Amino acid sequence: MPDDKVTVEQKCRAVKHGRVELHCTKPRGHDSGDDPTWHEAVFTEHQEIGYDGAHHVVDLREVVTWEPVDHVAEATRHLLAGRNRDA
Repeated sequence: MPDDKVTVEQKCRAVKHGRVELHCTKPRGHDSGDDPTWHEAVFTEHQEIGYDGAHHVVDLREVVTWEPVDHVAEATRHLLAGRNRDA
């Protein structure tokens, strides 16, 4: 009997904060191991602007990549930098 289960690849979903919050669409684990790669997401925006005598259509597609960061190590580094400054 064939297996009818469909395997869904889980996404990384790492967050890039900014004017728009983006989530990485690469497969989970791409940012670790022997050959890590940067996070990536695509932002699209559509605007229609109309006024007397003109109609503008603006379609924007932006591919965003960002470096993976070990958030625990980064937070620890900031804490230690603050402690050393106070000494």
